[in-house]
Amino acid sequence: MSFAPKQLRAFIQDVLNLFGQKANSSSFDSDSAVELLMLTAAQETHLGKYIKQVRGPALGIYQMEPNTHDDIWMNYICYRQNILDAMNDLYGVSGIEWRLRMRGDLIYQTIMSRIFYMRIPAALPAKDEPMSLAHYWKKYYNTKYGKGTPEEAYKNYNRFAFK
Repeated sequence: MSFAPKQLRAFIQDVLNLFGQKANSSSFDSDSAVELLMLTAAQETHLGKYIKQVRGPALGIYQMEPNTHDDIWMNYICYRQNILDAMNDLYGVSGIEWRLRMRGDLIYQTIMSRIFYMRIPAALPAKDEPMSLAHYWKKYYNTKYGKGTPEEAYKNYNRFAFK
C-alpha cells in the first residue's frame, strides 16, 4: 500500500513548513525540496510501499540507512543549534528510539531526509525539472554505489507521484 501522492505532497509541505518555522530556516520548505522528497519516496519505496529495505538496512519511505541517520545527527544536527532546538522541541532531548521512528514516524523520516539534502552545498534543482531532481537524487542520495539510475527515478516519480 502506498500513499496518495496529493496527500503525501501536502503532508511533506506541512512538515517542512512547520519544521522550517521551528528551526528559523526559510529554505527548509522550498517547493524544490518537496518535489525532491516526493521523487526520493517514489524511487525508494513507490511512495511508501516499504518501510524497511527488503535486503538491506534502510528504513522508512525514503529508505535512509542507519549509518546515514547517525552521521546526520553527529556531524550536522549537533552543530546547528537551530535545528537541534527544533528537533528537541518536537522529540525531546533524549529517549529517541530512532530505528522505530525511521520506520513508523513519517514526520521524523521527512525531517531527516530533508536535513540529509540540506547538508549538500549544491543548490536544489528547480521543482519543475524532474530529470534534474533525479540526477541530484542519484548523485547525492543513491550515490555511484547505489543500484538506482536517474532514468529509473524519473520514471518512478512520474509513475507514483502523480496518480
